[in-house]
Amino acid sequence: MARLIREDYKRKLDADFAIADTQEDEIQAVYSKYLCIRLAGYLEACLKEEIGLFVERRCPANIKNYILSSLQNTTNLTHSKIQKALQNFSDDWCEHYTNNATDEMIQSIGSIYSNRNRIAHGQNCNISLCQLKEDYENVQQVVEAIHNAITSAPYAH
Repeated sequence: MARLIREDYKRKLDADFAIADTQEDEIQAVYSKYLCIRLAGYLEACLKEEIGLFVERRCPANIKNYILSSLQNTTNLTHSKIQKALQNFSDDWCEHYTNNATDEMIQSIGSIYSNRNRIAHGQNCNISLCQLKEDYENVQQVVEAIHNAITSAPYAH
């Protein structure tokens, strides 16, 4: 199962961004909203997957089931929520992630979720495909920082 969700999501996002690039402005605007929602889902899925992979290797079945069940409610991520989720397992995880999260990465998380919530609630959202591409790059770095935080702990292997 290792990293299948992450890689599958990324492959689909890359294909969707490639399609959006070829569209006229009006269609790109619609695609941008769709991609914003997908980026939020990508980040959530990756966080859940990374923690899930760790607990699958390390925890007895009852604890693993509890943690995986609890993770299902992890939505509307912010930088602080990611920190808290990691800190719930290890201060080292949180510190490693925090030390590697740049301002651009943090801003992209906020932008994606702010725009996603506007879209979901029928409010105005003027996010551009160009901005989403930058956010996508930053979110990939967030995902990598989460992965590295979890796998760099001395007891992670």
